[in-house]
Amino acid sequence: MDTVTESVIEHRLTELLASFGMDAQTRDMLHRAGTIRTLCKGQMLFVEGDIAHRVGILVTGALKLVRTSADGEESIARLIVAGEWYGLVSLLESRRSYPATAVAVIPTTVIEWSTEAFIEMLTRNGTLSLGLIRQLIQVVHTLQERLHDVATQDVSHRIARAVIQLMSQTGRRTPGGIEIGLPLRRADIAELAGTTIYTVSRVLRHWQRCGWLRIGRTKLTVCNPAALFHSIGEQPPPTFIIAPSQR
Repeated sequence: MDTVTESVIEHRLTELLASFGMDAQTRDMLHRAGTIRTLCKGQMLFVEGDIAHRVGILVTGALKLVRTSADGEESIARLIVAGEWYGLVSLLESRRSYPATAVAVIPTTVIEWSTEAFIEMLTRNGTLSLGLIRQLIQVVHTLQERLHDVATQDVSHRIARAVIQLMSQTGRRTPGGIEIGLPLRRADIAELAGTTIYTVSRVLRHWQRCGWLRIGRTKLTVCNPAALFHSIGEQPPPTFIIAPSQR
């Protein structure tokens, strides 16, 4: 790892740990006890069924959690982006296995701790424990919304929800709108929305004709985020409001 990259990673890690309200001494303790790992695009961090023995947090990049059914079909369970934890299943009981395979969507950096070391730190730091609880609640809430949408909402609603989730997790403002910061296949969106590639293609093309988004080969830019939010009966956050003159 070159010096510039290491400096950026350490700065980002400090910001992430500080966001949990940790003081400098706690941040230094976590940093010293952790192991930084870097992954290339497509590299696996852990494999479904392997014994979970470490806990980590994404510093930069993104992971997709892929599950394999009994007949060999793969589907994306969820995305993990910078600032989110993984491997928490190892805290539940010894020899608990990973429920999915984690694959780097883009070049990714993580910091990890052994389960034993992490449990010891949790018992000594209430702020760290509270931060984890908050994120677990958010994950459960997101999964509940996804299950509710699959059971009760039409496919356009589910696709809009998936695009909004991606935009919220990885979106960055550009002159043309909010660009989703991951290389995406339509198959990825289909898996997140619980539908087919054909249906995703049809819906995205319709939205492109309406001026809601712009489709690239591996990029998706949402030109009118408000329209997507309104299509599922929600108001867009202020950060996603784009004036017509900017579209």
